[in-house]
Amino acid sequence: MDDNPFFAHVARAVEQTALSLGYSVQVSYSILDPESREPKPRNKMLGAIVLGRFENADVVRLLESQYRHLVYVGRNPVSASWDQIICDGYEATVIAISYLHTCGHKRIAYIGETENEIRYKAYKDQIQTLGLHDDPTLTAVCNQNTAEGGYKGAGILLEKASSMPTAVFCASDISAIAAMRRFREAGIKLPSQLSVIGMDNIELSGYVSPMLTTVGMPTVEMGSCAAQTLINRINKMHRLPSKLYIPNKLAIRESVASLNGAVGDGWHGMYI
Repeated sequence: MDDNPFFAHVARAVEQTALSLGYSVQVSYSILDPESREPKPRNKMLGAIVLGRFENADVVRLLESQYRHLVYVGRNPVSASWDQIICDGYEATVIAISYLHTCGHKRIAYIGETENEIRYKAYKDQIQTLGLHDDPTLTAVCNQNTAEGGYKGAGILLEKASSMPTAVFCASDISAIAAMRRFREAGIKLPSQLSVIGMDNIELSGYVSPMLTTVGMPTVEMGSCAAQTLINRINKMHRLPSKLYIPNKLAIRESVASLNGAVGDGWHGMYI
């Protein structure tokens, strides 16, 4: 989690909100850590907040065996019957692709994961809806939550694209920033020859050159809502599983060039 700035910010907000309400976060760990799968005390802990997507049914069973109440926080809804705090990755991707289209881009590439990934589904849907170039060579599959993944994804795109896109949508800021480095190493000028847009609006995105245009997700609000929802659940203030959607915000900076003239004509940073 510490390697992913997005979820690290959410986790800090969870801890701060819990403390302000008189609760403490006793332990945090990765479900992928083998030590975390060791048997826990016989009595279930009151609750836990799960950050990020997972698809393994064994993980659901493991968590439900150890915690009385669970709240999920992420970009993709999950099938578990838990409370969920969602900053909709589908909607955020629609915002990103629509903005690129408004800027005149018709050949848009995707860097990120594809299997059971809502951002990839939204990307494909928007390509069809807007009548853009649907070229499978413009999809570079990689780990979207690491810099290494983004760097490799950009390399894959450079190697296999039938012809280069005018813009690239990266499924996270951390992968976008690394991809930008790989593109520059290949001699590509950003954004005059290639535009890049990311997702998350992590702090670093405003300090790279060119500054990264991205669709931001309010990490503080997500973490705060998750902590309050879990505490309400523990105190029996609601019984049915709830699902809360947090709005996205487009942050227009420097990494997207307009092929129409004016940059982002008609667009402003706003919650949508």
